[in-house]
Amino acid sequence: MRRTLTRSPVSNKILTGLCMVHDLSVSDVSEWMDIHPGTFRKWLHQGTLPSISFQDRAEQFFRIPKFILFADCILKDSYKETHN
Repeated sequence: MRRTLTRSPVSNKILTGLCMVHDLSVSDVSEWMDIHPGTFRKWLHQGTLPSISFQDRAEQFFRIPKFILFADCILKDSYKETHN
């Protein structure tokens, strides 16, 4: 299935960029990673930091270390903690 452009806000620019560069849809990635498409959408649009097991699946799928894949989420959470 081809990726389609949406107007949804993007919180995880790294994952979103990887999907765009490799022309991966949310459905494709979630099927290959054996997760629900809504779960992957939360990672992309809400900047949700997944559990360690899901981070490991993403790391294996994209072949990029999880601390890079989810850097936007980690930095966002760190910023919130220091500015509250």
